Amino acid sequence: MGGEAHDWDITIQAIPEEISQTFKKFKVILMDRKFGTVIVVIMNYVNYKVSTFGGNNKE
Repeated sequence: MGGEAHDWDITIQAIPEEISQTFKKFKVILMDRKFGTVIVVIMNYVNYKVSTFGGNNKE
């Protein structure tokens, strides 16, 4: 506590493929296909864990 955050969790209504396309200029790592989660790495030290709202139920 009191330190700088290096990891953020975000939930949106987009499937991993849409997330990857949106962040194509950054490193995107598929983390969990079942829950529609990818990690977007920005500036080599900030990780954004982006998950499909309600799981990956668009597929």
